[in-house]
Amino acid sequence: PLSTDPVAAFHLRHRARYGHANEAAPVEIVSLRISAIGLTEKPEMPEMPEMPEMVEHAELPGRSAPLPEPLALVPVHLGRRREKLPVFDRATLQPGAEITRPAIITEYGSTTLLPRGWRLKVDRWFNLLLTAGPAT
Repeated sequence: PLSTDPVAAFHLRHRARYGHANEAAPVEIVSLRISAIGLTEKPEMPEMPEMPEMVEHAELPGRSAPLPEPLALVPVHLGRRREKLPVFDRATLQPGAEITRPAIITEYGSTTLLPRGWRLKVDRWFNLLLTAGPAT
């Protein structure tokens, strides 16, 4: 606990715990823990309106706009099937974007695989919401 003389408090606690204390030796603080309680203002989360739904693109069935063009189409084995999946950069996916077919979403620290039978939607806070089942 905080005291007006932390060195004396240290020697007192050291003596109580270990049965001795060398008050002539210098004291070195190796670890310091502080707990604090206070009131803070809630942060404002940037919120973007969702983009209106649009028709699917012919070149990528199951892809609803607004989506950027994929970075690439890569061959992937999903179960026993080999298919080419679009790869999207997560930073380019805007609120309201939906992907309703298998795809790969990449970002700096992770990769998300959207498997067959799953749907991805970007919410107004840029979260990727994955749900199982057919697209609605």
